[in-house]
Amino acid sequence: MSGSLKFVVLKILSEGENSGYGIRKEIMKKVNWSPSYGALFPMLSKMEKLGLITSKKSGRRNIYNITKKGRDILVNMDSIKSKIKKRILKNIETFGFLWDMDVKTIQMMLSGEANFVVSPYVKELQKVVMKAIIGKHDKKTMKRVEKIIKSSTKEIKEALKNEKYN
Repeated sequence: MSGSLKFVVLKILSEGENSGYGIRKEIMKKVNWSPSYGALFPMLSKMEKLGLITSKKSGRRNIYNITKKGRDILVNMDSIKSKIKKRILKNIETFGFLWDMDVKTIQMMLSGEANFVVSPYVKELQKVVMKAIIGKHDKKTMKRVEKIIKSSTKEIKEALKNEKYN
């Protein structure tokens, strides 16, 4: 995530000025990740030196704003998105290997090669399952989650058993 942090910060600042603390809170809210202050503030300083953002003092805090150069980067993100997508796919391959996940299906979903209809329920389920996969949970909790997933999978298969697929 840290390689993408500057782009996340630019996107957040494109929505309005913010303090370092406020930026960190927005990152936690929008992408469910908590960068350390030791990573965030040096990066903000570097972004300011590069002319991507500006800062002004407001009491004890610095308030950050995106510059035209920073906005231009967001506008021209197609090539950047492609690089980020490749990095994500590589990470998925690694995690898929480590956790015996079906990597090809995940890659197809992310690459846009398949026409997936994603309802709010599926998005919510994805978030919950990812928390179960990457979180640290006790054995009792993981057994319960595993049982729920198995049961739900069985019910969904049963509901779809007479459906025709392309």
